[in-house]
Amino acid sequence: MTTRRRDFLIGAGAAAAMSGRALAQVPGSAFAQQLTIGVNVTLTGDRAVFGEQIVRGVQAAVDERNRTSPSLTLVYAVRQFDDQNGDALAVSNAQVAASDPNIVAMVGNLTPEITLAALPFYANLGMPLIVPGITADSLTARGYRNIYRLPTKDSVQGQLFARSIRNRKIVSANAVAVALDGAYGYDLASGFTRARKADGGHADLLLAPADGPDFAGLARRIAGSGVDYVFLAGTSAALGSLVTALAQAGYTGAFGAGDGFYNQTTLTTYASPLRNALVATPMPPLERVAGNTVALADFGSHFGPVTSLSAFAYAATQIIIAAAQITPGVSPRLSTLQSLSRHATFQTLVGPFSFDFAGDPIDPNIYLYRVDGDHFTYDGAAHATAAIF
Repeated sequence: MTTRRRDFLIGAGAAAAMSGRALAQVPGSAFAQQLTIGVNVTLTGDRAVFGEQIVRGVQAAVDERNRTSPSLTLVYAVRQFDDQNGDALAVSNAQVAASDPNIVAMVGNLTPEITLAALPFYANLGMPLIVPGITADSLTARGYRNIYRLPTKDSVQGQLFARSIRNRKIVSANAVAVALDGAYGYDLASGFTRARKADGGHADLLLAPADGPDFAGLARRIAGSGVDYVFLAGTSAALGSLVTALAQAGYTGAFGAGDGFYNQTTLTTYASPLRNALVATPMPPLERVAGNTVALADFGSHFGPVTSLSAFAYAATQIIIAAAQITPGVSPRLSTLQSLSRHATFQTLVGPFSFDFAGDPIDPNIYLYRVDGDHFTYDGAAHATAAIF
């Protein structure tokens, strides 16, 4: 718990342990009602670092709202649930959260597999779910009306990227999108190739086996076939070796990459062969989003660097707080779900959001960064947005 958060609670006449249970209402305190935001993510094991980033984002947004609220008639709290990267525990956590009437919505989970396993239970329990970090198309393709995803889904990212290089007049006669079969990247690559073909260009989709791919052989095939643009639809950990293999095979064309290459590994390991390559991500340059100056400084001073996951978790919490309503005779959870379904626009740390019937952003976008030595240089959005100055 931060010093600021502790001082706020003590000054208001209440105190709570924020890990694992909700803020306790104190008789005679100024709080008329408390609403709690649940976070169901992995907090143990190798993936815990990512779950913790989501928790930090949620906690930072709750702290900011409680600190700046002009009234103490309503206070927000956070309740953490550790799914331990397992389907059964994720489902159990959703059920436990639903039994807490103070919990108005959940933020999570960390992976598409676990989220999809728990999603029917969230829906049956009437629990709104805001997803801050999953781009898999399947997440919003199953007809559930309680799920809202913030980052642009993979297939749309691929389409937007293809049209971005066209609009930037990056000339390419023969492009390929490369992904690993059965792993992250297929929807991204498919969206890229479909958009290229729809615009009259040429693009092939190459799938390499996820288990023991022959990158040297694939690189020779690409380099010897007249390909002049390679779109890397995967992560730097999975496809980075292909970049090296292509350089060794004599490939001299250009590169582009999806969100899985927007990381430090790209800069430290592949900056030379990927020099000037465009990398696309749903993460906007936060310092260019209007109204973010105070929030970013506050987050940095209390929670450390802002990551993509923590930024989208912060935004998810802002949306929940904006949607939460106290309606006589209606549970706050149901009121929140009804508010989310009305297609309102929510202002957040990562820009404005409104959602379509499936739960995806109505105006999806990606942001392009160039590999520029030891850093990424912002190049622009796929399409113009008033949120970025």
